[in-house]
Amino acid sequence: MERGSVTIRSLLVGSVFAALFALVTVYFENRPAPIYLTASQIAVLPYILLFLTVLLINPVCRLIRVVRAFSVTEILLVFVMCSVSAGISTFGLASQLVPIIGNLFNPSMNTAQNNWDLYVEPYVNDAYFVSEPGSHEAAKRLRAAHEPWEKARKVLSAAQNLQKSRDELVLSQKMLDEAERIPDKTLKAKRTEALQRRLTLAQNSVKKMEKWWDAYKNEHKRDEVLRDYPAKTEALKAEMDRLRAELDTIKTGAFDKVATFRKGLPKGMRAMPGLLYVPGEGTTSYVDRVRRLTHGTSALADLREADKLLGDAIRTGERVDAGIAEHIGRAVRKLEPISATEEVEAQRQALKDEIDLKGDLQHEGERRLRSLHERRRYVHEGEADALTSEINDEQSYVDGLKADTAALQKELDDFVEPRLMRIRTVRETRATLEALHYSLAARAPPPYPELQDRLRLEMDRFRSFDASWPRFLAGDVPWSHWLRPLCNWAVIIALTYVVFMTLNLLMFRQWAHHERLIYPLAQLPELLAGSDAPDERGGVPSIFRNGLFWGGFGIAGAIMGWNMICNANLVPGLTAITLDIGWGPYVQFSAFAPLGGFRFSIFFTMIGLAFLIPARISFSLWFFWLFCGVQLVLLTWLGYGTSAGLLGPTWESVMNFQMAQAGGALMVFAAVILFKCRRYFLCFFMPGLVRDLESAERAELRVSSFLFFFGSVGLILFLSYGLGANICYTIGCYCVILAIAIGLTRAVAEGGILGFQYWVGPFHFIRTLFGMDKAWTAPGLYAPLVMYNTLLLQETKTFIMPAMANGLKIGSDMKMKRLRFHLAIVLCLVIAMAVALLAQVVLSYDRGADHMNWWFHNMVPAGLFGTVAGFVKNLEVDNTAVRWWLLFGAVFMAGLLYMRRHCFWLPHPIGLIMLANILMGVYWFSIFLGWAAKSLVAKYGNKETYERFRGFFIGLIVGELFIVVLCVILGYLFSIDGKVHLNRQ
Repeated sequence: MERGSVTIRSLLVGSVFAALFALVTVYFENRPAPIYLTASQIAVLPYILLFLTVLLINPVCRLIRVVRAFSVTEILLVFVMCSVSAGISTFGLASQLVPIIGNLFNPSMNTAQNNWDLYVEPYVNDAYFVSEPGSHEAAKRLRAAHEPWEKARKVLSAAQNLQKSRDELVLSQKMLDEAERIPDKTLKAKRTEALQRRLTLAQNSVKKMEKWWDAYKNEHKRDEVLRDYPAKTEALKAEMDRLRAELDTIKTGAFDKVATFRKGLPKGMRAMPGLLYVPGEGTTSYVDRVRRLTHGTSALADLREADKLLGDAIRTGERVDAGIAEHIGRAVRKLEPISATEEVEAQRQALKDEIDLKGDLQHEGERRLRSLHERRRYVHEGEADALTSEINDEQSYVDGLKADTAALQKELDDFVEPRLMRIRTVRETRATLEALHYSLAARAPPPYPELQDRLRLEMDRFRSFDASWPRFLAGDVPWSHWLRPLCNWAVIIALTYVVFMTLNLLMFRQWAHHERLIYPLAQLPELLAGSDAPDERGGVPSIFRNGLFWGGFGIAGAIMGWNMICNANLVPGLTAITLDIGWGPYVQFSAFAPLGGFRFSIFFTMIGLAFLIPARISFSLWFFWLFCGVQLVLLTWLGYGTSAGLLGPTWESVMNFQMAQAGGALMVFAAVILFKCRRYFLCFFMPGLVRDLESAERAELRVSSFLFFFGSVGLILFLSYGLGANICYTIGCYCVILAIAIGLTRAVAEGGILGFQYWVGPFHFIRTLFGMDKAWTAPGLYAPLVMYNTLLLQETKTFIMPAMANGLKIGSDMKMKRLRFHLAIVLCLVIAMAVALLAQVVLSYDRGADHMNWWFHNMVPAGLFGTVAGFVKNLEVDNTAVRWWLLFGAVFMAGLLYMRRHCFWLPHPIGLIMLANILMGVYWFSIFLGWAAKSLVAKYGNKETYERFRGFFIGLIVGELFIVVLCVILGYLFSIDGKVHLNRQ
């Protein structure tokens, strides 16, 4: 097969697995003990598929010679399709988008105390949420009425408080004068002392109230305010209450919609399409559902014919009793095969009998247990051991009975009883139709209008027992509530992905061909797939024949496997090997106490990746983290705060010195990258800039340039005129997000950084540079952008743009056909997005969103809308010193970039922008270990030595990944918390 050939079967396989992995990821994430299959830039499932293909599927294909083995190009294309789309189903999109759409009108969040009707609803477009049309406009009217009332209330309060304080001052002075005339000196001294304190407090209160009134005295006269504003305030309050009641009336429908989403569909309705087999229901239940569909829909077709005849007869006045009776009789006969309850009732009774038997055995076992425990109290020590063993066996027997009883009860409640209920519904419907059929044969049948009403009432019941194609194919989820918001968000997300993908394409040539970046997360799957092999016949990759690979695999697998056994308590009494040591206990009473938050963490995957990247890059990553620690110590010694105060930023808007200098450095770094790539960005408008390239690449760059610029314009317009943000702030936020995307992608492409929690965003810059307490920085102007920012940058663990960059590198290395490669990327993104979003919605209605993943379905929407409300209430401006750190970071980055042209020993600047990634606190020591190993091999070995030792460090990565997979399997089988290992990603 030609190298670089993108085959149809690889596109199909990649599409199927992208959909399957999205579905599996959503399912595992929303289990009672959640397992996050994708929590970093290394997605677990695509690597499992890669290993299975090269180590199992391909050898079997070569052995049986029926199916052609997958080539390296095909394996890597499938891997790219699955890994690029992996983050969409979790942190990258679906797990946050669905809860955001579904919770603006959550009755437990949108309460009178939270005042979302004043601080959130007026600033976000209700078309992007499960809502009732008109709520946004009603909230805007309420907000418009609230502002004059709030202003009038403050003016009145200031005038009244000033009047009260002055009255108190006059009264205190009068009482003091009266006390001065008391003849008894002792009593006089006591009274005057107390009244003097009261007078002083009154004088201070007057000064304070006068200062408060000074803000209004130029516009208002106090006497007029005291006279007119009580009535004015009451009138404004009455108007505001009227508008709030109007809004509440509109919101009632939205609250009901969201309540169903949070609690799940009512009993008798099914969220899962009938087409899907539900694990545990049994083949019989599924076959019965299909039979109810076929027989029921056929009967329903006859009833519709009868209804049509009735309608025509009512209009014309004719008698068509025979025709109607024939159709209804035919429907009755078609329902007969699916209305027999005897078999299901017998199954139900058998289950009840077995449950009762298990219960009796359980009671008898518990009685024996009590007897054994009582006997053990009085026996000798030698007999106690034998009794203890007998007690343990009896306890295991009782526990087994309890588990069996619970399983039988679940089968009865979840499958048999609902099945019986539906058959009874069929039976009741058939009986009613049979009665209608007999009534038509009577001498005085009911009037046709009455007969039609009764017939339609029975037709409406058909959906409840699965005789409905819509229910069979789509379930009972109220998709009409979700269609509008999902489509609106789909446009924004699609434009965002177009911008990200084309941005990667326009930077790729500069990075890969001119600057020769390593792309370690692309190099890793290439080596595991065997891209270094001389042919593509599907042989076992050479990396698996390297003894050092299995040495690294064994070390990481043994240590991580031991810790998995200990942490999951699979074998009680074992102690885990410590891989994380905090500095706190060792420095807490020293001058270096501010470094108490630092730690030594051994992360095998990060050690392996650090070995793959150039030593100057890995040096920069750990050096700047320690450099920041030195800054922290110096600042605390100089009295600028404690470690908690200096290291206390938030993801929403608060910067500290560390994040500020990283943010300033990021802006300069991104600007320089864009400048270096300018010829590619401008090639659509200036084709001559790329005339030296081959025609296919030239066409690709020109199309990318066009899509990038016009996609950016479209995205800005949709965010401004669709979501409702101010266009100036939209442009500013877009530029910051673009810079962050460039920085994070570069960190992965050049530094192999595994994951991000990047605490620098657009609102950090707005608050730090300008504050949020001015009219022109009113948060209401950019509050809608908080939602968009949350989707992209709150949880950047699975940020999609670095995955796209790695995919481009693999496609380029394997010389894949450009058009088919881009088609594959688009295909996997569309499929994964659709499957993940639909799965999230269906599971939410099936279980109730209250029983879905607690973080995503509770903390994310509550935190998001709480942040919007907090912004609208106007936060205070940040300390001016943080602005200087922002400037320092920018100047420092500019100096590094310039000076490194002359002084090559200066550290690479990538570590400076990674100071805002708080996960570097976990990664830095592992990066240091990888750097040290790489430096030693480079100094004392040659290229052959490096390639041999590279196998060891790749083995470390694969060994830890193997334990992660094992943890997933055990977590599924035994309900072990999946975060035991997956949270290390």
